[in-house]
Amino acid sequence: MHRPATRPACAWLTAACLGLGITGGAQATVQGHTTLASFAAASASHLPATLFDFDTPGLSLNNTFWTVSGSLAAGGAPQVVNGSGLWTTSGVSFLGSADAGNLGQFTSGDTLTFNLSQPAHAFGLYVITGSDVIAGDLTLQANGHTVSNGPLSQALSDGHGSYAHFLGLVTDTFNEGFSTVNLSSNGDFFFVFAADDVRVASLAAVPEPSGALLGALGLGSLMASTRMRTRRKSSTHNSL
Repeated sequence: MHRPATRPACAWLTAACLGLGITGGAQATVQGHTTLASFAAASASHLPATLFDFDTPGLSLNNTFWTVSGSLAAGGAPQVVNGSGLWTTSGVSFLGSADAGNLGQFTSGDTLTFNLSQPAHAFGLYVITGSDVIAGDLTLQANGHTVSNGPLSQALSDGHGSYAHFLGLVTDTFNEGFSTVNLSSNGDFFFVFAADDVRVASLAAVPEPSGALLGALGLGSLMASTRMRTRRKSSTHNSL
């Protein structure tokens, strides 16, 4: 009696391994966040974040973690500013400029670039502004992904006209780490801003099977499947 052909289990394994070997790993996912709470929840599986509050003694602006550059209307480079008398999200210092006329704050149209020494998988910061900033005036960008500030109702406030907008990007894929992060501002009208409490976190390195390894597993399974079919045919012939 002719038996219906069935696909051996190892053949399914072969197809799966070869398919994975061709297509590679899972698609990367990057999420934008406008609150510290959602940023922290999304990066909970990352290594503990490093906080740069610009008040820590002995920690220079350009260090083993990053170098910071910018295109500033006031000229010069970004710098740590003692903001005594200005509201910050922690301490008294913030990331600002040499613009003494604006109390060391950046002005609209300025951009900042963080060049990271090691790729980060979570990057977030507070941008402190006045009440004249509207949704979309501030944008954080990395690897082609962006997140912009929302309305003032989403920001922290000191109750006296200053607001702190949180901007953060998080990826859950190791190979999608951020080597460069940019903060840009809308230059269509005048406002001032400063940055504070930058948070940087990474994923632990977890070796993933390479395409070549998965392909080899698939070929090995295919060979085992072929030998099994040959052995079955030989057994059937001998029984006749």
